[in-house]
Amino acid sequence: MPFRLARACAGVLVLAGAPHLAGQQSAATDVLDGGLGVVRAHLSVEDAAAAAGVPLLDPAPLVDGFAPWFVGSVDRLMDEAITDGVAPGAAVVVGHRGRVVLAKGWGRTDSAAGAPAATVATVWDLASVTKVAATTVGAMVLVQDGALDLDAPVARYLPGWPADGDRGRITVRDLLGHTSGLAVGAPVGRGGRAELIARLARVPLRAAPGTDEEYGDLDMVLLGAVLEAVAGEPLDQLLARRVYARLGMTETAFRPLDAGIALERVAPTERIPSGLIHGVVHDPIARDLGGVSGNAGLFASARDLATLASALLWEVPDRVACRAVVRDFTQPSLTGRYALGWESAAAGTMWGELFSRFAFGHVGYTGTSLWIDPERDVFVVLLSNRVNPSARNQKHLELRWALHAAVQRGLGDLGEGWPPLATPRDGCLGDQIAAAIRRLPPVRWLR
Repeated sequence: MPFRLARACAGVLVLAGAPHLAGQQSAATDVLDGGLGVVRAHLSVEDAAAAAGVPLLDPAPLVDGFAPWFVGSVDRLMDEAITDGVAPGAAVVVGHRGRVVLAKGWGRTDSAAGAPAATVATVWDLASVTKVAATTVGAMVLVQDGALDLDAPVARYLPGWPADGDRGRITVRDLLGHTSGLAVGAPVGRGGRAELIARLARVPLRAAPGTDEEYGDLDMVLLGAVLEAVAGEPLDQLLARRVYARLGMTETAFRPLDAGIALERVAPTERIPSGLIHGVVHDPIARDLGGVSGNAGLFASARDLATLASALLWEVPDRVACRAVVRDFTQPSLTGRYALGWESAAAGTMWGELFSRFAFGHVGYTGTSLWIDPERDVFVVLLSNRVNPSARNQKHLELRWALHAAVQRGLGDLGEGWPPLATPRDGCLGDQIAAAIRRLPPVRWLR
């Protein structure tokens, strides 16, 4: 379904869900036609709502900042998506103004008989959401420590990386902003960090560093190696020690089976000719690197990913990095789609139509997404295994749009502008004041 049709579909779905409009459902079904809905191409959201006899503004009181029909509308949307074959199962968590307003799973982890029900505790292969939930967050922590300089050349941290020529000019910031000029993707083979760096150093550049923004896996693969060199420990251990354990994210890990997560708690990812990919990373680059890579390999539950979103947005249950560091990493660039590691809600993109300009997030090939909008004080986690049974399935694109459009429609009028209405706590402020006091010269008392 084209996105313009999905937008209208989402608008009617959420509006038709209002409980005080139950008697008008027959009018809505004239516009919707089964499944996720097929909307007449000439109808805008406003036209479709008018045709259904549904007002665009719901006068009923808000519930946790959302219209009262919001939860029921998402419930129907997800039920229909599972029935329509978007994925065997999915989980969604929505948070707003310091509270979780929706946390639920739909369907099952697999289409096989007897497969467990999908819940917010089901563990999914995050695919490229790893780039933000692991690698970018790891970079935030090391910048916070003062150990990582975003504008330093990669060669400062990786002795095996060329220090001369175009490659010598690639900075850490280039890797995070996808402006390194590295190829979008290429086989990297097996081996340790030294072999990986040597192979990446031979991959032809597609552009001079800093001249062109193009999303790719190799930027984050190389960044993962940088973080390991700076921290002096493997990427998975760095994240587990500094972030996931601190936040109580016990359902988040690279190589989940080795981390003690039972196989039945992990959703199978895809059926391929050689068998079922289940409990091991789907991404071929990360698989060649033993399941731990800067571009993919992280597994997590929806409730754990929501915990990370809460920590970034509200510093609850704890902070990941100081507010200034989080803002530096997530500020949208003036010209591109990416902040530092994060995708931004740039004009002309789907996310730019759904969220404020200050929103940041990422999506994953397997059917996963995480989006955070500080201006509207909301986050949305959507996890699924849409490639099960086949990666040819593209129906998740319709669902992704419809779900996030429902969130945007369901939000009350929060106003515009920066900073957000609910100014987030900055747990670093006390530390900074204490450090400033320690730097004061000693007091000399006059006798």
